[in-house]
Amino acid sequence: MLDQLERYAHHLEHYSELRLHTNHTKTVQMIGGNVVTNSSSSRGGVSARSYDDGAFGFASFPSQSDDAIPGALKAATENAALLQ
Repeated sequence: MLDQLERYAHHLEHYSELRLHTNHTKTVQMIGGNVVTNSSSSRGGVSARSYDDGAFGFASFPSQSDDAIPGALKAATENAALLQ
């Protein structure tokens, strides 16, 4: 995850924040002493916040792909410009 953030650090303009997050879930279900469910899953995404000339813009995407990161940065920057 850190390597993804480092790759896009040069895209940060003015004041910008970039956040990647992942939620991990593990489930074990037992009935009568027998394991009936044993599963794990991970979900994550990216969010960006950008400040420009007195306005903050925010954007988030439910993905951590290499397309989502610059997309979130661009959308946050555009949202800040929209609020000016």
